[in-house]
Amino acid sequence: MTNAKEIAVYFFQKDKEQEVFTSEIIERGQKKFVVGNARVNKYMHIAQNMWIAKTGELLFSQPLLAFDNGAVVEDVRTIYAVLRHNAEKYAVNLSDKVREFLDKIYVMLRNATIDELIELSHQDNEWNSKKSYYSKKDQEMNSLSRKNEYEKQYADALIILERINLWANYR
Repeated sequence: MTNAKEIAVYFFQKDKEQEVFTSEIIERGQKKFVVGNARVNKYMHIAQNMWIAKTGELLFSQPLLAFDNGAVVEDVRTIYAVLRHNAEKYAVNLSDKVREFLDKIYVMLRNATIDELIELSHQDNEWNSKKSYYSKKDQEMNSLSRKNEYEKQYADALIILERINLWANYR
């Protein structure tokens, strides 16, 4: 199992031009947030769920918390700007299997809008069961408990993920 910060940094390193994970601030549901921060957290949420569906294990150990605009990893959310700004300075120690999986997640999601990513995050029943709480302890999601549900929910997406030809998708 890997560290969530390493996964975030890995995604940032893929976005060398900073076009995917931006510093743009937008408002949704009367809450302002940084698009890139929300975006990386949605990537991590979807990656976590799909990894669980694929392997039956957690991709990273840090918990996801149910926030209004979807699940977030607090350890990444609170230091987004520092991680993003310094991404190239960090050494990322991920297995080849995890790297290949994350590469495909990046390709699959990179053209999705923030609204589409939020909607995908909101389709997680674990998020739905926790979103109305307002203490971090009560917002903590137990994604692993939804393994069987995720296997069904992400079955088609996992087939597509397996078929992604990384060379054809990189420009």
